[in-house]
Amino acid sequence: MPSEPVTHEVEESDIQNGMYIGPMGGPPFPSMEGVLPSTYLDPACNGAEASIVSEAWEGAKLIVEAQTTIVSDYDYNLPHKTWLGDGLNASGKPVVEYRSKSIADNFKKLARLYGGGIDDKEIIVWRCTEGLKDEPMCSQQMGAGVLALALSAEYSGRNGHGNRVHDDKEGQLRMASFPVSTAHALLHETWHYRIVSQPRTADYATGVETTYNLARREGTRVAFTNADSYTYDGLAIYLQQTFKSRLPPTTKDHLDTLMGLDGKRPGGKMPSGKRREAVYLNKPGMLGV
Repeated sequence: MPSEPVTHEVEESDIQNGMYIGPMGGPPFPSMEGVLPSTYLDPACNGAEASIVSEAWEGAKLIVEAQTTIVSDYDYNLPHKTWLGDGLNASGKPVVEYRSKSIADNFKKLARLYGGGIDDKEIIVWRCTEGLKDEPMCSQQMGAGVLALALSAEYSGRNGHGNRVHDDKEGQLRMASFPVSTAHALLHETWHYRIVSQPRTADYATGVETTYNLARREGTRVAFTNADSYTYDGLAIYLQQTFKSRLPPTTKDHLDTLMGLDGKRPGGKMPSGKRREAVYLNKPGMLGV
């Protein structure tokens, strides 16, 4: 099973002829183009695994663009509070304002990384074999399972989800309609990078129901350090803008509450303003849509 990618601060001697050399030597890691900046891929990864990572990156980038690019007249407040808690943008106490500022800063750092920005001495190492125990860990290790998910045939073979919900207006409003995809897995693990999240995110809750319930039970106090809270927030924004839905996808119970509040069924229009084109909807394994 592939092990967790890590970020490193490196010395110039660690990069030779454009390849990453581990502290104990061994085969060099070639750079991987067209994904996150300064990424080096384990030479043990085969071509199929590298292709899956590339497709996961393409999907994750779309989610990041939706989450971090301001679209006129779009209501970001609902998905943000759904997944990151009602304390978002609260004020009055320094600790409360600190959480809101951290979320905003984390969004900026995510956008910078997916836009190709990274410090000179930061690199990303993606392995398909176990890493060396004495490899320097100047920055925090990512959460468990990233490439185990991103490279799994179970996820790479998924398709047809777009066809299943493309004309199902109500299905588009339920996050459970969109199983975890390679893009989701890759983005989730990106949120564990020290160069993206401060304070460091953990996995206090994963999956639709538990992540939603975390935001309700613990609020922003915990959700702002939970990787899936950020991931579902971005996915909800992307999916609503893609399908031009009246509401972002959420849990069934939350959807029932929202429907009860406005007395309307699905099928309304997204607020006027810039529309996001529906892309990659039927590309296998990317977004699960």
